[in-house]
Amino acid sequence: MSDVQTPSHLRQRHSLQRSSLYLSLLAVLSPLAQADSVSGFGTDNTYGAGAVDPEITSNSGNSAYGFNAGAKVTGKHNTTVGSNAGVNVEGSFNSAVGRNAGSNVVGDNNTYAGNDSGNGVKGRGNTGFGINAGRTVNGMGNSGLGANAGQNITGNFNSGAGNNASNRVNGSFNSANGAFSGWNVTGDTNTATGAHAGKQVNGSSNFAAGFSAGNNVSGDNNIAIGRTSGSKISANDTVAIGTDASATASDAVALGNRASAINHNDVALGAGSQTAAAQPTAGAVIDGNAYIYAGSKPASVVSVGAQDAERQISNVAAGRVTGTSTDAINGSQLFATHRAVNLVGSRLNSLGGDIANYFGAGAVYNPFTGNMSAPSYLIQGSNYNNVGDAFKAVNTTLTSLDTRITDLRDKSPVQYSNPQTPTQANPYAPGSGGAGGSSSAGSVNGITPTQDVTLVGNAPGQPVSLHNVQDGVVARNSKDAVNGGQLQQTRQHLHNQGNSVTNTLGAGSRYDANTGKVSNPTYTVYGNNTSNVGEAIDKLQTGAPVQYSDAHGVATPDVPSNDVTLSGRNSGPVAVHNVAPGIQGTDAVNVNQLHSAIRGGTQGQFDQIRSDVNNLRKDAMGAAAGAMAMASMPQAYLPGRSMLASGMATTGGEASMAVGLSTLSDNGKWVFKANGSADTRGQMGVGVGAGFHW
Repeated sequence: MSDVQTPSHLRQRHSLQRSSLYLSLLAVLSPLAQADSVSGFGTDNTYGAGAVDPEITSNSGNSAYGFNAGAKVTGKHNTTVGSNAGVNVEGSFNSAVGRNAGSNVVGDNNTYAGNDSGNGVKGRGNTGFGINAGRTVNGMGNSGLGANAGQNITGNFNSGAGNNASNRVNGSFNSANGAFSGWNVTGDTNTATGAHAGKQVNGSSNFAAGFSAGNNVSGDNNIAIGRTSGSKISANDTVAIGTDASATASDAVALGNRASAINHNDVALGAGSQTAAAQPTAGAVIDGNAYIYAGSKPASVVSVGAQDAERQISNVAAGRVTGTSTDAINGSQLFATHRAVNLVGSRLNSLGGDIANYFGAGAVYNPFTGNMSAPSYLIQGSNYNNVGDAFKAVNTTLTSLDTRITDLRDKSPVQYSNPQTPTQANPYAPGSGGAGGSSSAGSVNGITPTQDVTLVGNAPGQPVSLHNVQDGVVARNSKDAVNGGQLQQTRQHLHNQGNSVTNTLGAGSRYDANTGKVSNPTYTVYGNNTSNVGEAIDKLQTGAPVQYSDAHGVATPDVPSNDVTLSGRNSGPVAVHNVAPGIQGTDAVNVNQLHSAIRGGTQGQFDQIRSDVNNLRKDAMGAAAGAMAMASMPQAYLPGRSMLASGMATTGGEASMAVGLSTLSDNGKWVFKANGSADTRGQMGVGVGAGFHW
């Protein structure tokens, strides 16, 4: 440094000048910051040190600063700063700052800042900020912010923010925000947010957010949110939200980390959930009756888990239970059905016990098997195990009794038989009320009562009818004779009970009044036949498509719980259809609600991103215009003299005005300079500097 020192009175003057300059800049620039536009350039071309004055055709107001800057320019109001910047330009209001920036440009209002940025541009309103940004562009309104951003673009209003973002794009209104995002894109209005997101895309209106999300996509209107989600698909209108989430068929939705929806209209809900092909179920045969199910042609599948990783569905509203209902059924409805089945079983057990009591003779009903042990009737020394055979034996005995009544014309109508003690026979004629006559061994004893009675008819072996027999006592130890009315009541009672049993059992069971037997019913429960009521009820519980289970997933068919498992064919997942829109916080939601929520949220994000990028571009244009305006002002060059200068600049639709004060010391060696600017975006900038000549 030189030993020349500035006098103290000069330092004080410079200090006062700088203070006054700062206050003056605030007074001048503050109103300017609120203005809509700033314009006004001279009609002369300006070239800085080292710049050349090459072939200029009908040019006005062009400025170039730097070695070989602004060579071969055709147009007006072009500004270039940097060596070899702004070479071979055809158009007006183009700006380029940086070495080799803004060359080989055809069009208007293009702005580039950064070494080697903005080369090979055809169109207007394109911008690039960063080394190599915005190269080889054909279209208008395209922007690249970041090193190597916005290169090889064909189309309009594409934007890339981030190093190497938005490269090799053929289309319009595509947006990439993140390093290496938005590469090799063909289509319109695609959006990629996140490093390496939205690469290798062939389609339109696709949205990807997250590291490497939405790569290798062929189709339209696909949404991928989450790390590596929504990649390697060829489909339309899919939604994949979550790390590694995948929806590979049109209109499919996958929500959750690693969720996978593989068929058209499928929905995978929850981390790791996977869909499979829908399994149509037309109906079933139950208890010999064929039933046709509603909703037998499912279009797609909703999965809330995967094989060996199932989930419970809780807080499900009660569904309609009708022949045409496709509603989901909750546990309380199944519990009510379970109780009703148990009640039927209880009534069957009670009826079985009553019937066993009616049969008597050792008959016992087993409530666990639904079987009844056969009774054992002892008649004339023989055992009979059903009522029909027992009555047949009784009838045979009565017939035999009839044959033992002898002819009453010459014998007593009732004779006692006592082979060992002959008595006087037949003291009374028939009809006189006398006893039978006496006989030798084996003959009839007409007077002496014995334990044997023979009724004698009109001829030997002729049966005798007994009329007006009083009702005998029907009890375990009773030895009374019973009449025909009592036997008919018993027979009718047994007949009614048999029919009641078959009506209750159903399933083809029949009662045979001649044999007294009840034919076995045939129950078909979930494709399996059984003739036992207890087994049918057990299969109804254990084989039902909806199973109770405990918190660990262990089935508890006999104990209702808060956990319900939907069990499909081969233990596969079950599709739940026609689900009403959820209202409360714990309600199940349907696919339409999911689509609406996702689309509503993403549209707001799209609008916010677009607004942020547009504001960022305008702010950058205003800042660039301010820098250009301050750089365009001259400074004092005579010793001891000061200069108040102003400058104006515009670029990218924004403008700025600058005011500066410079002073050269009395010995001509010190230069002091202060600048200030304000642009149409409301931004202000202030700069100061000092220099020493020797």
